Amino acid sequence: MPPPFAADAVMEAAAAGLRLGVCVTEGIPVLDMVRATAFVAGTAMRLIGPNCPGVMTPGQAKIGFIPNHVGRPGRVGVVARSGTLTYEVIQGLSEAGYGETTAVGIGGDPVLGSTFVDILPLFAGDPATEAVVLVGEIGGSDEERAAQWIRSSGFDRPVIAFISGRTAPPGKRMGHAGAIISGTTGSAQGKIDALSAAEPPSPTPSRTWCGWSARGSRLKACPAWPRSGAWAPLPGGVWPRLGGVPSASPGTWPGRRCAGCRPDAPGRWHSGPLRRPR
Repeated sequence: MPPPFAADAVMEAAAAGLRLGVCVTEGIPVLDMVRATAFVAGTAMRLIGPNCPGVMTPGQAKIGFIPNHVGRPGRVGVVARSGTLTYEVIQGLSEAGYGETTAVGIGGDPVLGSTFVDILPLFAGDPATEAVVLVGEIGGSDEERAAQWIRSSGFDRPVIAFISGRTAPPGKRMGHAGAIISGTTGSAQGKIDALSAAEPPSPTPSRTWCGWSARGSRLKACPAWPRSGAWAPLPGGVWPRLGGVPSASPGTWPGRRCAGCRPDAPGRWHSGPLRRPR
């Protein structure tokens, strides 16, 4: 739908009782979207977008233009503002063998139908999602509000966050209409600090695993988890710190060596709650 008519089309779909609307159109006037989102808020429709790549559950369904071949069914949820980075994250997870439950591109415009705090609770209610990758960018305060929600809600899945636009000068729009630093808000460092401070709750025995066997075919619960240390941010996002040294073993999920495991045991690296598909 062309930008001048897209907001009206969104409202028509909501008025008709559509439960899910995905608007991929870029360049919709901001005031049009303010009017459209206010209207949608009074209906049963969940709006994704505008200016987004859509939604995909690999092997089941897709709305939008996320490339089919980059996804594979798995255990990681993806929510992102950037369309291209959505594709890259999906492809990286697929090639690493983790796959995705659902990937949601929320869009990069200043006014959105759904933000991070609207999508994260859906992943929290999905038992198949064992970790979430959050891809943000400069501009607005969506990432900071997501960090606050992660902290206040007790979200019990690892959240790996990436923020683009770290080199953007203040007042300069970088790509998306919403990717602009205004005054003291919207900076990449502010978002990184907020997400790094959003520590998840302490791990439990049922969700903390101690690495792979030598053949990578089985997981073994770690008996040392209660004394393994506190959760802390690792490079690239928020992830559990379980003591020891950073993992450098090829093919293992980023984490920490368990302080209670034998140093010479092959493949015994803490992987957090994520279990690689066999």
